[in-house]
Amino acid sequence: MPQELRFIIGLISMFNFAAAVAAGRIYNNRKNAFWKWLNLVMLGSLLASLGCFIVMFLASYENYPAGYALKALHQIDHDTSEGKDTWVHIDSFSAMNGISRFCENDFPWHEHADIDGFKCLFSVNGFSKARLCIGFPPVLLLKGPKVFIQGNIRSQDAFH
Repeated sequence: MPQELRFIIGLISMFNFAAAVAAGRIYNNRKNAFWKWLNLVMLGSLLASLGCFIVMFLASYENYPAGYALKALHQIDHDTSEGKDTWVHIDSFSAMNGISRFCENDFPWHEHADIDGFKCLFSVNGFSKARLCIGFPPVLLLKGPKVFIQGNIRSQDAFH
């Protein structure tokens, strides 16, 4: 499907142009009762679209918890690893959700393929699901633990 998306992206500007022409015609003819009704529908759909954008933006903002975990790991590890190599394990979920080699600071980290002998130090929450509710805001974004930072049990520095 992503390969077919490249053909659709070129049409977005044409859809925007057509929507702008239609919105202009509706707005210019809003004094007539039918066009006034269409103008209200257009404004309502614009507000609904803005609301959906805000919800999706907030969900997307919280959708990379591994990046926040890496930032927290930098803060913790900065105090403990003066000149020592530090072994870390990056699982597939974390690698797809914010951890990147570009996010690393100057720490001598190595990826550890096996997590036997590790203990969970802390976890970072990320977007889990959205729930509709009565009142304001009408949509709650719920978070849950998504990234778990593991410390090597043989290294006492990881637990301080």
